[in-house]
Amino acid sequence: MARSSRRMIFSLILLAVAIAGAYTGFRTWRDAIPPTLEEAFPSGEIVVGVDTSYFPFAVDTGNSLQGLDIDLAQAIGERMGLPVRFRPLGYDGLYDALIRGDVDLLISALVVNPSRTQDVIYTRPYYDDGLILVTGAEREITRMQDLPGYALALEYGSVAHSEANTWERQLESFDILPYELPSYALDAVRLGQADAALVETTSYLLYQQNHRNWQSEMHRVRNAFFAIAVRIDREATWVWVDATLGSMEYDGSLQRIIDFWLGIPDEELP
Repeated sequence: MARSSRRMIFSLILLAVAIAGAYTGFRTWRDAIPPTLEEAFPSGEIVVGVDTSYFPFAVDTGNSLQGLDIDLAQAIGERMGLPVRFRPLGYDGLYDALIRGDVDLLISALVVNPSRTQDVIYTRPYYDDGLILVTGAEREITRMQDLPGYALALEYGSVAHSEANTWERQLESFDILPYELPSYALDAVRLGQADAALVETTSYLLYQQNHRNWQSEMHRVRNAFFAIAVRIDREATWVWVDATLGSMEYDGSLQRIIDFWLGIPDEELP
């Protein structure tokens, strides 16, 4: 680990210890003692639970695991100077494996879930996959309140569909156009068949990779923060992981990982 990165992580650890005390009651800022890396990961490695069925966050190619979450875990391990071992799990088994102690942490496109905070503690968010309104360039629709009189495309039966139904009960009439896939909803906007689309952020960013010449705008409707989950009694682990994630956010390396998987490749930029 570079000396500057280590200093940054140590400074963030001091802050994270205080935050951990506020969340868990294990310590207060008055007696906060930064945990050692050995306390955080006594096995000398980082065991990461991950669901490998969700592109672009984690997929099993047969020869290796690839994705945004995989790169994030590897980068965290590199900064700490520890090897990373992945344990592929089904989505439904992620939290059970963490609580049993089969893994040290979960990096698996997990939305922060308040109902889980009796058993786990989440790091700072590393990505927001919340719902967004997508329109053509220079349209007057920038928020859900602007929809009356317009047509809104979305994926049938999705979180976006539920959100639109909620707004429809509050606003004057607007047309809801359900499609089989979020990409079809975005097609409808691009081809002029709908005025706006309501989709998750990742769906839009992946769509943009294949339609780079489409001039569109996105407007945030709701957040869905992804974070790393650690068992509630693994305070030292949480402190180190959260501080390392903070250092990656500060120096831009986190954004570079996100851009690699969800941005336009550098060689294709104008």
